[in-house]
Order: sequence, then structure tokens, then C-alpha cells
Amino acid sequence: MQNKKEIKLFSEFSKKIGDRIDYVQGGGGNTSYKVDDQTMLIKASGYYLNQVKEQDGYAVLNYPKIQKFFYNHNVDDFEDIEVAGSTAVKEAIIKVDNLPELRPSVESGFHSILGSWVAHTHSVYTNIILCSRSAEKLLKAIFSKFSYIYIPYVNPGSRLTAEIYNEMKKFEENNGKIPDVIFLQNHGVIVHAEDMNACYDLHEEVNQIIGEYFSINLQDYPAVEIKKIDENKYISNTNYLINSFKNNEYSQELLLERPLYPDQIVYLRDVLGETAIINQDTGKITYEMPYKQAVLIEEALTAIIFIMKNIEEKGLEVQYMHDSEQDFIKNWESEKYRKELAEQE
Repeated sequence: MQNKKEIKLFSEFSKKIGDRIDYVQGGGGNTSYKVDDQTMLIKASGYYLNQVKEQDGYAVLNYPKIQKFFYNHNVDDFEDIEVAGSTAVKEAIIKVDNLPELRPSVESGFHSILGSWVAHTHSVYTNIILCSRSAEKLLKAIFSKFSYIYIPYVNPGSRLTAEIYNEMKKFEENNGKIPDVIFLQNHGVIVHAEDMNACYDLHEEVNQIIGEYFSINLQDYPAVEIKKIDENKYISNTNYLINSFKNNEYSQELLLERPLYPDQIVYLRDVLGETAIINQDTGKITYEMPYKQAVLIEEALTAIIFIMKNIEEKGLEVQYMHDSEQDFIKNWESEKYRKELAEQE
């Protein structure tokens, strides 16, 4: 199977992307690497990308088994496509000596049908476009020379994989190749390539182009900081966030009731207004939780506010998730699992 060199490459690739809080927040986003014609390494569900190490943070899958499931079935073949798809992924897990048996990313399905190297992120720059009501129009204007597809919002999981597969087939029929970039409404971006550096560079290029289009310097993204005030008690020290809340631009109710994307629900629900309290007078947030979770919430809030502010400043309209989409995330077992991991020390 895979050797240490291959795993080290995958770990470095994941960490390089995962260290960027403007690309991923907490356990959001995922990476994968097909080391041969049978084996795929993929970030484990709930783990951070920068937690992927040689002996932890990822699962090993027999990806042709997952491909077979999606190539040979339609969504309507099953009473519950999510259960059927997650079962197919579980059955594809390869047990490896001295490696913890972790739950594969809930998005293993679409990773299985893409190239050797795959990066999926919740980049704040792509989400300025993808959480606006002008997403399709903007993508056509900005990425006219790129090979891409746009997927209107579909709940994460097997249904999303099926939709990506169907749209990729249509694109291939018309263009003789599959798209290099996949944009997901109210979610994020996927890039893939046969070479690690090509995959990383493509992801960088996509984000840089958006930055240039909107006159955003990617190096200016707010640094996140919290201060300890007691045992398991912290306070926000991110000026960008403090100023946004102090000016009453964004309320707890807005952030809870009108999410931009699934991770906003996963991380903020039952937390914001309970163990994370925004003081609208000072703009500071008090966290009564472990350090790791407090940093995650600070990162998540910074990303959400950054996206919303930029959408509004560019004269665009925000596209929020619909109630039915929110309900799916709130009741989905896979997201409850990620939420539990996020709240652990």
C-alpha cells in the first residue's frame, strides 16, 4: 500500500492549505490523495487539515468501491441516498496497522471520482461569490478562461456527489474533458489535478484571481486572537470582529437564523448566545469553553463577517441558506458527529 513518503506528501499538502484560516476554519474542508489505482488517503471527518500527520488525522479507502457505487446508481434508487452512500464509504475503509480507524470525510464520495490530488476548501474569497445572489454571473465574468462547473446548492453528502458526477459527465460530453474546478453554492470550492503542486497552485490561482477582481489583498485577511481570562474562559481580541459587532452591524440572531453555509450551523448552533456571548456595547465575545473551540468560533465568526461585509461592500446581495437546507444540516448525524469533535479539547 502507501509508503511513508506518500503519506508525508499528503500531510504536508493538507497542512499547507489547513494553516490558512481564510481557506478553512476548524474541521472544514478536506483533502485527498490517490496513491495508486486502489488506495485513497482522505482527511478524517471533524479533524483539522493541519492535524493530518503520518499516523493520524486521515482514513484510507479503497476508492474504486466508492466509484462503483456512484457510477452504477442514481439518487432515486434508494429510499435514503445518504445512508446508502455512507454505507458504501464505510465498506471501502482499509484497516491499516498502527493507524487509528477514523471516520472518513463525509465528502469522500466526490473525492473518489476526481483526480489524484483533491483540495476542497471553504475559502472566504470564493464564498464572497458563492454566498451572493450573483454567483453564476460573477463566475462567468471572472473564470471565463477556466474549465469549471457551478453546482447550485445541494446538501453535503451522497446527493452532492451524485450531482457533481452528473454535471461532470455533461461537461465532459461538451468539452472532451472533465472540469478542473467545481464551485459549490453556499459551500466552497473544489480543485483537483494529477500532480500535488498543480493542485495546490490551481487553488491558489483561483483565490488570487478573485482577490484581484474584488481588489482584496489576500495578505490583509484579519489575524485571529483570543485572550485567556480564566480557566476555560476566553475573550475575543480580534479587532476586525470587535469593531464589526461594536457597530451593531451583525446580531447573534442574524448569525444563527440566516446562515451562509453548513459550517456556520455546525459551529454556532447551541453555542452562540449560550457559551459564546457577544457584548454589543464593547463588541467583544466571551467564550466559556476549551481554548481550541474558542479559537474555532473566533475563526468561524471572522470568516462569516468577512464574507458578508465584502458581499455588501461590492454592492451584491447575500444568498442565505433556505430553511429546508438548514433543517437537513441540523438533523444530519454526520454533522452532529463533527460538532461533537469540534467541542472536544
